[in-house]
Amino acid sequence: MFQLLEENLECFAANASEVGRCNISEHNIETGDSPPIHQAPYASAWKARTIVNEQVKSLEEVGIIEISDSSWSAPVVLIRKKDGTWRFCVDYRKLNSVTVRDVYPLPRIADVLSRLEGAEFFSILYLQAGYHQIPVREEDRHKTAFITADGLYQCIWPIERAHFIPAVHGYYTGRTSMDSVPRLLG
Repeated sequence: MFQLLEENLECFAANASEVGRCNISEHNIETGDSPPIHQAPYASAWKARTIVNEQVKSLEEVGIIEISDSSWSAPVVLIRKKDGTWRFCVDYRKLNSVTVRDVYPLPRIADVLSRLEGAEFFSILYLQAGYHQIPVREEDRHKTAFITADGLYQCIWPIERAHFIPAVHGYYTGRTSMDSVPRLLG
């Protein structure tokens, strides 16, 4: 098992700047003929504004977001995690309301488990920052714009909380992991 891990060390990220990128698909955001939705930033305390700015700087440094001049914008919210740190989120509810949903079905857990019959080793595969691994189609990036008290940004690689993400992410992670099960068990 250790030899297998060592042979594939490049598949593991020690931090967010090392997260791999997918080049076989892109997220598209189909909004039909909906006009751009522009929202103002939510009011926030000075401390929250500082945290948002730190998060934005970090996302920009690793190439997940870029400065935008979009006519779309959604406000940022901070949510406290169980460990006391802050999760940076964008309130994409209005974008979600005009986005045509991709309804790729998640596999039934019973079907997934039945494919593991005969396996001797089990492991958990955790995709660190998994949503950041499939890019947003360039012509749709302006729709991902989010606004802070200090600027307007858009996603190159998505951040959570938008309807267009789970179906594409689920499709590719499910397809690649389930396609490899027979090879690993054989």
